[in-house]
Amino acid sequence: MKSVAYSVKQASKPVRIGSGNPGCRKFAWIAFFVLLISSLDSFGSSSERFLERMSSETRDNNLVVTVHFMQNLQYLSHTPDNQGQRISIRFRESGPVLANIMNQSLGEGVKTLTPGPEQAAALKSVTATGDLNMDPGLVVEFFRAQKFDIRPGPDTRSIRILVENPAVQAEAPAGGLQESGGPMLPEIPEFTGDSPEDKRLQGLFHEARKALEEENYRRATAIYDKIIATSTEPYAAEAILALGMARAANGQYAQAQAQYALFLEQYPDSPRTNEVKTSIAALQQELYANYPNGEVDVVPGTENWQYFGTLDQFYLYDGGKFDDRSSDTYRSSLLSSANLNWQGRTKALDISGRFSGSYDYSFLDERDSISRVSYLYLDIADHDAIHQGRLGRQRLSGSGILGYFDGLHYQYELSQKYALRYAVGSPVLSSREGVDTDRLFNGLAVDYQTLDDSLFISLYGLNQTVDGSTDRRALGTEVRYFGENYNIYSLLDYDIYFDELNIFHLFGNWRISNDRVASITLEQRRSPSLALSNALQGQTLGSIDDLQSIFSDDELKELALSRSLVYKSVYASLTEQLNDSWQALFDAGIYNLSTDTSVPDSVQDDIDSDDWYLSAQLMGRGLFKPRDFYSIGLRYADSDRQSTTSLLLRGRVPLKDRLQITPRLRFDYRDRDRDGDQWQISPSLFTTYRLSKKTSLELDIGYEYKRMDDDLGGGDLDEHYYFMSLGYRHDF
Repeated sequence: MKSVAYSVKQASKPVRIGSGNPGCRKFAWIAFFVLLISSLDSFGSSSERFLERMSSETRDNNLVVTVHFMQNLQYLSHTPDNQGQRISIRFRESGPVLANIMNQSLGEGVKTLTPGPEQAAALKSVTATGDLNMDPGLVVEFFRAQKFDIRPGPDTRSIRILVENPAVQAEAPAGGLQESGGPMLPEIPEFTGDSPEDKRLQGLFHEARKALEEENYRRATAIYDKIIATSTEPYAAEAILALGMARAANGQYAQAQAQYALFLEQYPDSPRTNEVKTSIAALQQELYANYPNGEVDVVPGTENWQYFGTLDQFYLYDGGKFDDRSSDTYRSSLLSSANLNWQGRTKALDISGRFSGSYDYSFLDERDSISRVSYLYLDIADHDAIHQGRLGRQRLSGSGILGYFDGLHYQYELSQKYALRYAVGSPVLSSREGVDTDRLFNGLAVDYQTLDDSLFISLYGLNQTVDGSTDRRALGTEVRYFGENYNIYSLLDYDIYFDELNIFHLFGNWRISNDRVASITLEQRRSPSLALSNALQGQTLGSIDDLQSIFSDDELKELALSRSLVYKSVYASLTEQLNDSWQALFDAGIYNLSTDTSVPDSVQDDIDSDDWYLSAQLMGRGLFKPRDFYSIGLRYADSDRQSTTSLLLRGRVPLKDRLQITPRLRFDYRDRDRDGDQWQISPSLFTTYRLSKKTSLELDIGYEYKRMDDDLGGGDLDEHYYFMSLGYRHDF
């Protein structure tokens, strides 16, 4: 990955290519990191696929939804304040350049998340907006206005949305329970058919209703089953719903839930879909309230299982040309992705699982097809969540595990406030790869959390090996505190094997008033994270075992440290709600990337790069239509090698109920110290057309023109770049 290669010879120290000219080495290093930063900007300028997954739980009848990201993103602000049907949430990209670039090896995320059954009663959609390095954000839509609360998540890759008692706020359920929780008997539908068969089926509905009024649930159930067996519409559909209501009225909540799930499966486009989902959510709350020990009356068979997720396919094209040369195709492929979830409940256990993966089939001979598996795991827990286990490919915040891993995570709830967690497995360096048996770890964590969730403290220890040798050995703590108007998140990770600080992260968010929010971030971390396996970077030998035959343990540590740079940063932001339609965001940061001065000069090149930026953004919504959005952003960044001025214009315009366009225009001007000035203009258009509630077509098309003024005598250079993404997404 480095532009300055290292080779190993029979000597006590590594020998570097170009070691005779320190000035050249330093220049190569700096150029390398400038290239990295540039590549990150290029990635962010067109990526809205940074969503990873969505999880939820119920607390005191409130729905707590956690949205997880592929990237480190820090919460800045949201609007409206605490009630509405549509929430816009703003973030800022966080973390060192190398860490975020390495995350890309795990594959990009998705643009839109599909609510699961427990979320679907309130949530309509969760969609990523903006670009990562300018104005990343989320748009959260409810089916109707809800009371909510927004909080940063348990790490820097998530956000939490608390929906206050969504079942009560929702419209009256389609069947099963009234708002008071009591039974609701199905009404007799109004049918228009007048044939003898129509008259017979209509009479059966009257008989079933009379049986329910007499509390003869067995006879009512038999009648509805008889109607369903005829497969005659619309009678069969109405009977499925009525049978669900009858089951709920009899206290058979699990069977009622299964009937509603059957209706959603057979009639996904019914106008009563949202009402049925609301009924399912109300029944779930009733289940947990009435069967605290898990003694639930469960319907045998697969009807108790729920399956949901997203399938999508996109044709991707990237191409371009330099000056008057012929155009080249950089990418032409069909990307097929699946995000599959399943969950069920037995008398003793809650069982769920997830698969998230993709296959990128390339139509170019020079480019390989790529398959990825980001998630593949099985969750098992008892109803009280005292014992919880997850096996497979997963991601875990805290515990010293810095990313994805293949393995087992087990949690035991010692009490309402304390929990013990244990993890064992292998880190995942790339979603393209299988299980890495060369690197193994095990870690233990103790968590403390107050009953009102205002304070969370975790203490952890982790030991990781590579080829049987110590790779990293960490002790750390994670702290979260939520006050009435502010919140604090802190992470400290110290490697006792290297005797060096690996990560220190402190984030604070303060709601000064209803219209003003401020935040600050202090950070120092290693990039990449400290590990003995970093010594393999740039070596011709492929394992730590091979290096140990040449270098001592101390020399290997020095090699590893020399490849782990020190990243320091300070960020601050201020969000001002100007009025109901307009919001302003101001953001500033300064960061330093440098080599570890404690490592002898003979094994490293000297890097010390100072960078800073200022940005301002003005956002307006509901200016012409209820769901439209517009923003203009200005950013100035300065580094040791260049200064960059960026202007970004973006809008989201709903043309009709099913059609929405998002035009974008970006302009960048770079004043470079060595190679001349550079400017580029990048227009693009993202279009979504909704074929149905579950299926949509998406088109993302763009063009980038770059002009580079060459001060070295080689002549000016024009670069043209084109991209297109066309496909569909289906939720189920």
